[in-house]
Amino acid sequence: LTGRPLSELWAERQLAPLTPRPLKFVVAPTERRDLHAAIAARFDDMLERGFVNEVAMLRRRASLAADMPAMRTVGYRAIWRYLDGEYDFAAMRERGVIDTRQLAKRQLTWLRRERDCTWLAGEAALATLLGVMAR
Repeated sequence: LTGRPLSELWAERQLAPLTPRPLKFVVAPTERRDLHAAIAARFDDMLERGFVNEVAMLRRRASLAADMPAMRTVGYRAIWRYLDGEYDFAAMRERGVIDTRQLAKRQLTWLRRERDCTWLAGEAALATLLGVMAR
């Protein structure tokens, strides 16, 4: 139709390359009390599923000690102290929940500094994410 080769037509129509922009979503409760309740429920669930037994099993390994980074992580440290007799069960549970809340606060502080994030909360978060991915 034009009498020109296709390569010539394409050369005239140079499109700027698409620069992908990562989508960043933060899913977190908007109310602090909801976050605290979710943290407590999750920690309780972990305890019910054998978290104390897991730490007790790890303690039996000669290659692990309480001062190692892996054993100083949130939850593990409180249970290790419980197994050492420093805490009763209620105090261990409370310490684990408090430590997790403090970690969540640090994570949220860090995330607030992230640019171009879409913050989502509650039941709508999944529907919103699925809608964006479907586009």
